[in-house]
Amino acid sequence: RFDECERGMVEHAMRLAVARTRREYIYPAVHYASSIPASSRNYPAMGQRLRLKANLVIPAGNYSTAPVVTNGQCDQNVLTNWGDGENPNAPCASYWPIIHATGTITLNNTQGQGILLVDGDLNIQGSYQFFGIVVIQGDLKTAGGGNTDAHFWGGVMAKNADLSTQSLSGKATLNFSSCAILTALQATSPISMMRSRGWAQLF
Repeated sequence: RFDECERGMVEHAMRLAVARTRREYIYPAVHYASSIPASSRNYPAMGQRLRLKANLVIPAGNYSTAPVVTNGQCDQNVLTNWGDGENPNAPCASYWPIIHATGTITLNNTQGQGILLVDGDLNIQGSYQFFGIVVIQGDLKTAGGGNTDAHFWGGVMAKNADLSTQSLSGKATLNFSSCAILTALQATSPISMMRSRGWAQLF
């Protein structure tokens, strides 16, 4: 909602559907709908609250991110491997991480995908491209379009967008893509169970 975008936070739980649940329910749910035993803790109970957990947590700084392939496999242990949004058949194309930057970061070369959460400002330089969802608690600043059609493919929410330093020469800064947003939501890292039913800050 618009008022939540203005505040920069979502202060309520969001409903989601899962393919399978266990034979148990937690208030406010009033029933279960499964034959899977309640002892099968790998399946959520009806009414259970969940939260997203970041794959990568990075401090403030300057970063160049690009897919990393080792022995034909996407190497998810590399901090600057944020997947491959440019090559759908490449090993890292199916890797959509949740990245939490704990301060202001600058991205310059080459690309990334997934969900990017930034506690500070986000500075984009050169031909950097990101595919998916970006949420910035500070300012978004871009400079230099290079030879790419856009810096962002998907959706961006920021406290403020400073485009005064734009030099894109007709190139777009943001190309809204519902496909990139949907893919990021469907492919991001597994959810983790909350320890209690109270509210938990997502990042």
